[in-house]
Amino acid sequence: MGVMCSGGSRCYQNSCVCPYGHRIGALECVPATNVPPGSWCDENMGVMCSGGSRCYQNSCVCPYGHRIGALECVPATNVLPGGPCMNDAMCVDGSKCLIGKCICVSGVTIDGRACQLGSADRSKRSLPGQHTATQRRLDDTVHNRQLNDIRPCPSDGSCQLPDCYCSRSGMDIPGGYEAIEVPQMVILTFDDPVTDRSIKIFKSLFSGRFRNPNGCPIKATFFVSHEWNNYDQTQWLMSNGHEIAVRSMTGDALGDASSERWHAEVMGMRDALRLFSYVPNDEIVGARAPHLKIAGDKQFSTLKSSGFTYDSTMSFSGGPFWPQTFDFALAWGCSQAGCPRISHPGLWEIPISRITRGDSREDHITLKDALRVGDLPADIANMLEDNFQRHYQSNRAPFVIAISTDYLTSLQDNGAVNALEMFISKVLQNSDVYIVSASQALQWLQLPTRLSKIHNFTAWQCPLRTRDHVLPCENPSTCAFTSDRGVAHTFRVCGSCPRAYPRLGDPTGTGNVTLVN
Repeated sequence: MGVMCSGGSRCYQNSCVCPYGHRIGALECVPATNVPPGSWCDENMGVMCSGGSRCYQNSCVCPYGHRIGALECVPATNVLPGGPCMNDAMCVDGSKCLIGKCICVSGVTIDGRACQLGSADRSKRSLPGQHTATQRRLDDTVHNRQLNDIRPCPSDGSCQLPDCYCSRSGMDIPGGYEAIEVPQMVILTFDDPVTDRSIKIFKSLFSGRFRNPNGCPIKATFFVSHEWNNYDQTQWLMSNGHEIAVRSMTGDALGDASSERWHAEVMGMRDALRLFSYVPNDEIVGARAPHLKIAGDKQFSTLKSSGFTYDSTMSFSGGPFWPQTFDFALAWGCSQAGCPRISHPGLWEIPISRITRGDSREDHITLKDALRVGDLPADIANMLEDNFQRHYQSNRAPFVIAISTDYLTSLQDNGAVNALEMFISKVLQNSDVYIVSASQALQWLQLPTRLSKIHNFTAWQCPLRTRDHVLPCENPSTCAFTSDRGVAHTFRVCGSCPRAYPRLGDPTGTGNVTLVN
């Protein structure tokens, strides 16, 4: 008809189309936006996959037998029995990929050994993610479950999100998604009070230079205790979008404490944060027991009745396990003293990921406990990366790291912080990894969202005016008291100093102390 295509387009089936790798701009074809594996994509909008990946259901996926490696698809490494996997193509020596682990489907799975047919008395294969050398943990778990009256996770669909979640294995992904369809969450959790020393580190670590794939700064959760805490610095963390959660007023281990003591500790700390840091009550939704000493039903009943949404005290080996609610039996093991004996409907547990080192069967709850004499920053970063990969290459359960304040200064020349920065930089090279707070992770758990739609997930977005409701802490007050332990204390608060030193039974410093048993 004499109508010619322009702007770099070509006539194809009576339509002017842009060549592959280009999209329609204003009046011409312009180069398409190339995104790495794991990213959101839409070829019709010119958002094209790169690095050997292809756009499938708006997500850049690697072909079978490949995995995401930094910014491109790389051949999947041959994985021996007992190792992490994403598909059968990775597993060798007769094993198959089952729930994120290369498992011998007949016989016994022994880490690093080829599959062999087991004898009749040991024909049951090992559970995914658990070392056969530590079968005692599995036995303890079964024993613990027999001691309580909590029912196992039902299979009739009666446990429904957002208020209930569980699975028999503990490894099923909420929403029924495949691992490649969901983001890998990394949750950095910090324990202890916020002090002049630690706030300098936090302001450097969370200055905005580390950002998630959606462009928003990474976030963390801070489990705060009262003794030595500077409330103006806690307020700075909160006003910058980090989560403030409760550890306790005193910082004492509460494994054998009464329900009354538990209530005074956690509610007192919440009241102190509300008054002295201006943290809204409804934003303080998480708690962690001091020194990670679980108190069982006293702890969980107190949190539930006090309006907390989640606990993050328990830890697991093996797995990786997804968080679940206390409606039904836990999928991971816990100590006999700390196991819940009754149901606590709607209360979530976000378990800590125990840290292992490649040459040892031992595991550690906190990052500080995993250190060795002579460790360099690169050693720690590599150790964290290895543990991260156990989640990332498996079912992508949240990788929860417990970091105590003493870890931050455990190496010379800021080496411990440098190790964290190296790890953060490395994992954020993956376009499907998000470093979020525990409460942000919980919002995803309650509303599981595909990776392809995660850029529109409101809870992880960073609008410019998110913290307008937060009262400013422009002129903090420096307060000097003698604590209830007889120690001189100087600390800072937003607003005016209290009349008396805040303590258990008088968390806001009114001078009227209620005795707590």
